Amino acid sequence: MGMLTNLIDNLFEASWDRAQKKRREIGLSAPMVASPDRPGTNTVRQLTIKDAMNGQYIEFVRHKYNPKGPDDYENVVYIVREDETLVDAISTVLVLMNKEV
Repeated sequence: MGMLTNLIDNLFEASWDRAQKKRREIGLSAPMVASPDRPGTNTVRQLTIKDAMNGQYIEFVRHKYNPKGPDDYENVVYIVREDETLVDAISTVLVLMNKEV
C-alpha cells in the first residue's frame, strides 16, 4: 500500500508543479483555490453511476454559477440498458451532454 500511496503523491505533486509553472508563464500569480465568498463561473459537471434494483443508471449534473442572477442547473438521468456496457453508456451520456449551456 505504501508504494501506491507514494506513486499517487508523486503524480499529484508533479501535476501541481506543472500547473503552477503554467500559471507563472502566463502571468497569473493568484492561487488556484476558489474563494468561498465568490465561486468561479466555470461550468461544473458531475457524472455519477448508481445502482438500481434491476441494473444501473447514470446521473449527470451540470451547474454554472451566475453572479448576476440564478444559477443554471441541469440534471439528467440515463438508464443503462441490459445489453449495453457501462463504458458505452457513459460515452453516450458524455456525447449527449457535451453541448454548452
